[in-house]
Formats: sequence, structure tokens, C-alpha cells
Amino acid sequence: MIKILIIGQSYVGKTSIVNRFVQNKFDPNYKATVACDFSMKILKIEETELRLQLWDLVGQDARVGGINKLFCRGALGALVVADISSRESIEATIEWKDQVDQHVALKNGQPIPMILVVNKFDLVESIDEDQLEEHMRQDFLDEFAEQNNFVSALRVSAKTSLNINQCFSQLVRQIFVREIQASSIGAGLGGQPESLYSQGFPLGGGQGAGSVKQSFALDHQQTKRDKKKKKGGCCK
Repeated sequence: MIKILIIGQSYVGKTSIVNRFVQNKFDPNYKATVACDFSMKILKIEETELRLQLWDLVGQDARVGGINKLFCRGALGALVVADISSRESIEATIEWKDQVDQHVALKNGQPIPMILVVNKFDLVESIDEDQLEEHMRQDFLDEFAEQNNFVSALRVSAKTSLNINQCFSQLVRQIFVREIQASSIGAGLGGQPESLYSQGFPLGGGQGAGSVKQSFALDHQQTKRDKKKKKGGCCK
């Protein structure tokens, strides 16, 4: 089970993103989330099913009360959502990320991977990139994401489904990267990108289902090898 948090201010479209990803549906009528909504998505990769547990958290101000620590327990990644028409909602993602970082971390102490997801791109996609306001441009969002330790920034549209699957597949891929990195540190490999790359793991580029499949295959093969070792016992 892979637990993923969906967080951000109210009205940015968190629930719409989840509904588009899980049910491939879009409802233009806004319905406020109360505390937390749960959804499941099963991805079948080779012979193994990946179960994604999506936690859509209420969009109250992160500075008032903050995120409930119990909601963060066991989370392996998060999508931090903003509204492309609201620079304030983009800047607020820093506080949302900080809240999660305070409550949960990977087993090596590093932050869980989080992607900046800027929703409602359909509102501006007909406008030339150089005519967009600064906070709407991809170069600004890329720099913002890098400065604030997000994995990446993606402009999406729950309404048209643009980049919805991509933001989830990219996050799952990063979860595998971080988990394998954390495990390699425990095994004395140092967790460096070079060490992981030498094992055949595609660290650069290759976003999407193909990379997730490769990532999972590596982890799954290691799990099977570990099981065989245990089954063999001390006298094999």
C-alpha cells in the first residue's frame, strides 16, 4: 500500500484531481472536503498490483492549526496543489510542505517526495507562454520548486485531464527512488545516485508508466531474492 497525501488550500481543486485520476470524471460543482476523503487506485505492473491510498485533506489554512499528524502517518509522498490563477495559493504550498515535513519522513530521515501541482491550467492554456503572468510560467514554477525542495512542478488541469496521470506516476517513481536510496544507505551503499544507477535504476528523465514499471521491477526482484535467502535457511 502506497499512501499519498493530496494537500493545499481550499478551492484549488484537490478533490477534482483525485476524482479525475481515480474515476476519470470531473464535476464542476464545488463540494468542500470535511477533514479527509479517502480514495483507492490500483495500478497493475507486470504481475504485481500497486495499491495507491489517496488522502485528500481539508484545505484549511496550514498556518491555523496545521495538518493533523495522524493524517500524515505512513505517507510516502504528497501532491501539494495550487491554483494557477492564485499566486497566493502557490506561495502557500511552502507552508503546506513544511507541515508535512514536520510530521513524517522516510526511514533514513529524509523528507518524503512532494510534487508541486498547479491546477486549472485550462484557464490560461490558450495564452502564449511569454504573455502569462510570472507565477503562471513554467520557468518560474520550476525555479520555485527547486528553491523549496519540491521534486518538480507540473501544470495540470483536472477539467481536461492534462498531466493528471503524469503527476501521480512521477510521484510514485520518486517514492521508489527515495525508498531504494534509503535502503541502500542501510545496506552500506551510501545512497548516492551513482550507486543506484549502477544497479540499473533510471534516475534521469523517463517520466511516466515506463519508469514506474522499471522502478517497481527492481524493487520486486530484490524482494523475491530476499525471500529466497530466508527460505534457504542457514544450512543451504
